[in-house]
Amino acid sequence: KSASDMILVDDNFSSIEKAVEEGRGIYDNIKKTIIFLLSTNIAEVLTMLIVVILSLFTSYNLATPLIAIHILWVNLVTDSLPAISLGAMEKSDDVMERLPRNPNQSLFAEGGYVTTLGFGIVITLITLLAFFIIPVFEENLFTLNEIAKALENDPILLSKCQTMAFSTLSIAELFHMFNMANMKKSFIHVFHKKNILLFISFLIGLILQIFVVMTPGINNFFSCYPLDFLH
Repeated sequence: KSASDMILVDDNFSSIEKAVEEGRGIYDNIKKTIIFLLSTNIAEVLTMLIVVILSLFTSYNLATPLIAIHILWVNLVTDSLPAISLGAMEKSDDVMERLPRNPNQSLFAEGGYVTTLGFGIVITLITLLAFFIIPVFEENLFTLNEIAKALENDPILLSKCQTMAFSTLSIAELFHMFNMANMKKSFIHVFHKKNILLFISFLIGLILQIFVVMTPGINNFFSCYPLDFLH
């Protein structure tokens, strides 16, 4: 047994097929989870990095879109719940229709790098949009200097902008979970009873995010401003 590549514990040859099927399903779930976590963390890093770079072109200190407790919350809640759900997904119906995978193939082969970086950039852009949307469209501030000055002098405006970025990042990562449920097909294929854990995770994550933003006392702890329905 120790010298063999495969061990059959019964005399049914179909056991090999079942083992391969389970192995492919496990590999798929590991790949989905890793790419999900990497792409969301890339988004967090890029969001902070881009604002730091933009600060170099302003006369005032441009506030960061996220503070430490926001990043901690995102990593503990809106990253972990979807990651657990993706790791627990049932194998796809077409898992045995694929050609054998090269055992030396990278985890990021077949578009993995593009998926990881691409979704990371998309989430970064919408998070930055959420951060700047109030100063630009409600305060009519159109230059980085004007925005940086307003954020520095108006704590309420800063809190609103950071809450917008924080909430957008959290909810975007929950939606991103559905992107990763099937890397070959559209997200509409996740609307199936076998994927109920995805919807439970999404609902719990959304409720918790609304809770920390809208609950008096709790939102103070998380340095959040209670947003209205439009925001």
